[in-house]
Amino acid sequence: MNFRKSETVLSFRNAIVLLLLLLGLFLTPGSARTQVPERIISLAPSITEILFSLGLGDRVVGVTNFCDYPKEALKRPKIGGMTNPSLEAIVRLRPDIVVLTTDGNPGEIEERLKGLGIMTFVF
Repeated sequence: MNFRKSETVLSFRNAIVLLLLLLGLFLTPGSARTQVPERIISLAPSITEILFSLGLGDRVVGVTNFCDYPKEALKRPKIGGMTNPSLEAIVRLRPDIVVLTTDGNPGEIEERLKGLGIMTFVF
């Protein structure tokens, strides 16, 4: 059994789903926003990797301390860990959206970000 191939297919599928959902958030008729986000913060290494693989790396303005791939992610400002990101650091970076994961980010982080008026997307 070729696990690497199945991981690649799953990663590609996740990347496509994330892209479509992000585009859907900003291109939905009648929505207040009509453009793709320019400033994205990723709260998980897997999300960071997907964003860069989709060619959105130039829009990523903040990542966690654990986001080390691709190498370009190391150059982005760090906002803390997956379970304890600095809300102050996130606010300072003025994101259009913060992308979280159900597999590592506590739900209260999303609620606190929403309370600060920051759009979130949980993947």
